[in-house]
Amino acid sequence: MTIAEIKRMLAELLGQGKVMVIVDTAHRNTLLPANLMNGASTALIMSEFYPGIELEWKSRSVHASLQFDGNTFRCCIPFAAIQHMELKEHIGGAVAASSSGSKTIGEQVRSGSQRLPIPGLGRRGTLTLLK
Repeated sequence: MTIAEIKRMLAELLGQGKVMVIVDTAHRNTLLPANLMNGASTALIMSEFYPGIELEWKSRSVHASLQFDGNTFRCCIPFAAIQHMELKEHIGGAVAASSSGSKTIGEQVRSGSQRLPIPGLGRRGTLTLLK
């Protein structure tokens, strides 16, 4: 895939929900916390819907403020360092994963293969999804 295709696909997936991104930490322009810069691949979870992530799109990379052990770190993730992207949706206590070619949760609901959970107040007044 070209850098433009990776950038477009990442932006599209981030518009749908949480995305797991596998990043090659050996890539020369990758910037992550020191304990993750071990030359191996590292999985990151990103979302445009989380407060404080602050995504900044550059021509060859995306910069994001991500949380690691409760501390915010400004990461630089070159598109060339992205090895895999996968959409992750949290639905009713279970995590449903889909690759970019499969149906979205909305398409599954419309086709009848997936039902939306009923929202309600849960324990301690937090909003939860009730079946």
